[in-house]
Amino acid sequence: GWYCLPDVSIPFPVGIGPADTALKVDVPALAQAQLPDYLRLALRVYVGSDDRLRDDALRKDAQLDDVQGHHRLARAHSFADAFRTAGEARGITPDLSITDLPGCGHSFAGCAGAGLTLRVCNQLPSKGDQQ
Repeated sequence: GWYCLPDVSIPFPVGIGPADTALKVDVPALAQAQLPDYLRLALRVYVGSDDRLRDDALRKDAQLDDVQGHHRLARAHSFADAFRTAGEARGITPDLSITDLPGCGHSFAGCAGAGLTLRVCNQLPSKGDQQ
């Protein structure tokens, strides 16, 4: 229901800036050190176009709502935008796509039942196409 954005100006866990509370492991520093490699990954984000409910499983927090949006669909698009921005700021052209799955909410079973997982899988390269 939320993302850790590749943004050093936002405290961890919403971003990868220094955490507001003490951590056993300095996760933000590790994330920042690995950020260029992360931004070079091929990343595919799939989100249900109807994934807009603020149910009990969704993390609700004023900062998350302000930075990422009020529901999972908005948060997925915020993450994709932040990923692109972070890459471009470092001279990296991210290999990122985001796909809204029409008529789907947050349920994987619902997406699979609608045949959307098969459609998505058909978009992936076959084993013979991979290098």
